[in-house]
Amino acid sequence: MRKYINTVLDFFPTAKSGSAYTELTDITTFTLPDIEFDDAEMEGAGLLGTVNLPNPFAIGDIEIEITGKSYSGMKILFNQDVEVRLNWAEDAVQTGGTTEYIGMTVIAKGRPKSLPGSDIKKGEGKEIKATLGCYYYKLMENGTTIFEINKLTGKLVINGTDISSKLNKALNK
Repeated sequence: MRKYINTVLDFFPTAKSGSAYTELTDITTFTLPDIEFDDAEMEGAGLLGTVNLPNPFAIGDIEIEITGKSYSGMKILFNQDVEVRLNWAEDAVQTGGTTEYIGMTVIAKGRPKSLPGSDIKKGEGKEIKATLGCYYYKLMENGTTIFEINKLTGKLVINGTDISSKLNKALNK
């Protein structure tokens, strides 16, 4: 039976700096990163010249942007080291008409890439955007890992398969 993702129903963002998670209040949106692999150039591999292939071990910047309404609700994101856990639920309508709920979670660790400013206009709400540069990023669907990237330890998991294990074994890591 096919299913169609319909709507993000709600989300519950939290962050921790130290030992305890704190709810990020007044959060309106968060933007997850595209994971981009840099190219590796292979010379002499093809009959017609150089071959450029994505190198899964050369991952570009990982940035998460979180938008909110108040500095006080987001101030934990301005700490030197922060871990963010973003949870949200989606509903999926199946072809038979039944609805399924999908739980999504992102865990990211990093540092603030910038401290936010804001446009202040009389009679209007404000938006504050915090950007985290991440060294750790994990995306899960209903508790199953889709991606896990740890740039500090060299771990790379895609669709539950640790594709970095053979490389790390060769390096005696």
